[in-house]
Amino acid sequence: MRRHNDDITEEMIMQKDYYDILQLTPQATDDDIRHAHRQLARQYHPDVNKDPSAADTFQAVQEAYEVLSNAKKRAKHDQWRKQQGLDQPPALR
Repeated sequence: MRRHNDDITEEMIMQKDYYDILQLTPQATDDDIRHAHRQLARQYHPDVNKDPSAADTFQAVQEAYEVLSNAKKRAKHDQWRKQQGLDQPPALR
């Protein structure tokens, strides 16, 4: 089932670190986000990867891309990360 950008709620934006899901840093460019999404979507697509957890991982990758590729949603997510202290290097958390 495909989600539309409007289906990603503010609550969802503030529950997961989408940069971790796409294996990126917050400094990632739009091209970096597109490339990571494409690579991970191919790797975890349920038609390709028969592991039972692949569908869940694929859905998380899709959701992360929908948030990080939308400037408004990405800004909200970045704000949430800052409030959670996730914008600090791991040694400072």
